[in-house]
Amino acid sequence: MVDAVNTSANTTTTATSTSKSNSSTSKQDFLMLLVTELQNQDPLEPMDNKDMMAQVAQFSTLEEIQNLNKQVALTQAIGLVGAKVVAKEGSEEIQGIVDSVKMSGDDCYLIVGDKEVELSDLVQVSSPLTTSNDTETKGDN
Repeated sequence: MVDAVNTSANTTTTATSTSKSNSSTSKQDFLMLLVTELQNQDPLEPMDNKDMMAQVAQFSTLEEIQNLNKQVALTQAIGLVGAKVVAKEGSEEIQGIVDSVKMSGDDCYLIVGDKEVELSDLVQVSSPLTTSNDTETKGDN
């Protein structure tokens, strides 16, 4: 009986670890796994508070890394405004100048003409367009 409970708890722990590696893990998923783990733990050897706090800290770290990744993607996308890009979306090739950036939920899109292009679909990026201020040389006083 105790072995069955331990096996169930180990399976839940493995599922927790696997889910944490998935970028779509949500708070709700984590809480459901934690409750399941607590329900299936061995009553004679309950989960140590340190272990539970470690899991909560790991989840919190994962969540912050995901937030940081979103900010990095947005920064990259903003840096491409004005650049000439080529993207493959399925069998369609999209070429043009990046006009703007759009955030939709967790996803970041480049607006190229009337198309929305995901950063992951880019296959080529050319230097951003230069403005007259960029081409002026300084120090010619």
